Amino acid sequence: MSSYEDQTDIDSQIESEKSPLLLARLKSFLKRHSLLIALTGVFVLNALDRQILIILLEDIKQEFTLSDSQLGLLSGFAFVAVYITMSIPAAYLADRKNRSKLITLALAMWSIMTVLCGTAQNYLQLMLARFGVGIGESPCTPAAHSMIADTYPPRYRTTALAFYGAGYFAGAFLGFALGGWIADQYGWRAAFFAVGAPGIFFAVLAWFFLKEPARRTPTSSDTLSFIESITALWKIRAFRWYVMGGSLALVGYAGLMTWLPTFMIREYGSSKAEIGAILGLIVVLGGISAAMGFGILTDKLASKDRRWNLWIPILIFSASAPATAAAFLIQDMTLTLLLCAIPIAISSAFSAPMISISQQSVSSNLHGMVTAMIFLCNNLIGFGLGPLAVGMVSDYLTPELGEAAALRQSLEYLSLFFIVAACMVIVSVRYLPQNAHEEIQQHPEN
Repeated sequence: MSSYEDQTDIDSQIESEKSPLLLARLKSFLKRHSLLIALTGVFVLNALDRQILIILLEDIKQEFTLSDSQLGLLSGFAFVAVYITMSIPAAYLADRKNRSKLITLALAMWSIMTVLCGTAQNYLQLMLARFGVGIGESPCTPAAHSMIADTYPPRYRTTALAFYGAGYFAGAFLGFALGGWIADQYGWRAAFFAVGAPGIFFAVLAWFFLKEPARRTPTSSDTLSFIESITALWKIRAFRWYVMGGSLALVGYAGLMTWLPTFMIREYGSSKAEIGAILGLIVVLGGISAAMGFGILTDKLASKDRRWNLWIPILIFSASAPATAAAFLIQDMTLTLLLCAIPIAISSAFSAPMISISQQSVSSNLHGMVTAMIFLCNNLIGFGLGPLAVGMVSDYLTPELGEAAALRQSLEYLSLFFIVAACMVIVSVRYLPQNAHEEIQQHPEN
């Protein structure tokens, strides 16, 4: 009986020791995931304010009497020019200052500038307001990715980044569906007011409730200057190849996402509310499912072979090329939308694996900078060139083919960018080192 009582005392002691440990783990679990959910919510607003313009392009074209090239400039470089100018300095601050406060101030600024888009009385004023949106949004993702990297270990990081990235597609869904409906009912200016104003309120909440996570232990890279940080990243050969490949793919994705609503309106007479709802569903259901599904799959495969962080984007680009080409060869509204749904949905899944493998290759205090470098190239080449190139080609072909047919031809050419992108990422696999951070230290000449 005494032995039984002794064992009972031991079991009770073990249970009493387990309780604080379980409580601590639960607290850590909730803190980690609540931060990810909050950051994703901010990214939803980021994407909403950025993408709302797309569904409004045709209305803006008619009111200000613009060409497709001007629309491409407005939806591409007008935003990207300042976004890329500010993203690197913003990332430098994110690697050294309070990231949660930086995100909060950014949210307030881009929300105010989105509201000002709705007050624009001419093309120049609207472009200047879009400049402001670009400045405001530039610190958001580098700072958020840095916080996620400090919160999640590498084996879960791609999934966490994919969850965050899915917020872009939730925001794009609201931009298409909500923006299209509001524009049909109350005009395009009201759409800007409706999506910009709530962000100001959420910025106030974020100032008080968005908490800064502890940074992981930095290495000697902490002493790198601004220029040295950029140089160190660009010396990784694999990094150069897959970032350029991803950027070229984004020429295709950004061109398709920006101009597909306008094409459907011109070619098939769709209303903004109708096409906004359809594309919104494609984006939110397909985009989020693909982002999360590929994120989990990549984490599982990359735990055995880190090259899967690059093989997954290669597969995504390879599937996007034929789907895009076929979509605009077929003159059927339903089939065009179904085929376009493939590249639009899976485009959500290639960025997280690339960012994850990049963050695994550098120290903690370069996490913001590595994201900023990727987004600089993505925005300058992809979001900057994609919409503008489609608009310019469309203007060039319009006298011969007419507006709708010219835009169709221009969108069909986007499939070529996916092919080149896949080839470039294949090359990057060859240069992928076992530890890219060691390559920087040991072979700075590469």
